[in-house]
Amino acid sequence: DRYDRNLEDVFALQDDVTREVISSLSKELMGGQLTRIWSGDLSGTGAWEYFLRGVSHFYKFTKEDCAIAREMFEKIHELHLDRSLGPGYIALTHWLDLTREWSAAPTESLRQAAEWASIAIACDGPNDGLGYVILGAVRLREGRHDAALALCPKGVACRANCPFALGELA
Repeated sequence: DRYDRNLEDVFALQDDVTREVISSLSKELMGGQLTRIWSGDLSGTGAWEYFLRGVSHFYKFTKEDCAIAREMFEKIHELHLDRSLGPGYIALTHWLDLTREWSAAPTESLRQAAEWASIAIACDGPNDGLGYVILGAVRLREGRHDAALALCPKGVACRANCPFALGELA
């Protein structure tokens, strides 16, 4: 493709080219599902880069990287208040802090996971289902099985191949 842009906006151009390369790879490798499921429409704001950086840190599964990932996902939320992606992944970082016993205040981590999951569920834009899964996991941990059973299928409906969603439903 060709990209005609003002050179003052070189970072926006870089984001566009990066997004197009990843989107093309996604279409080639996964029939376009990666872009649709994970990123929704994060164009024009740098949020796509925050997402990629956040996921990169998150999947290192260390306490320090989880904190950095949370910062990246918070930036996505600031840029896209109507999207569930940022809050869902913020909730997931709090859940990981709790379940990996990285948190000095487990009750607060549980509360934060539930709060951010609820924000993700309430978003008007595209929903990736992660909020439903996290809130379902929180309700299960609280012993509120009926509430968990009401939430987890909604998460699986959005994330049919997600082991975490399927595990929480099970």
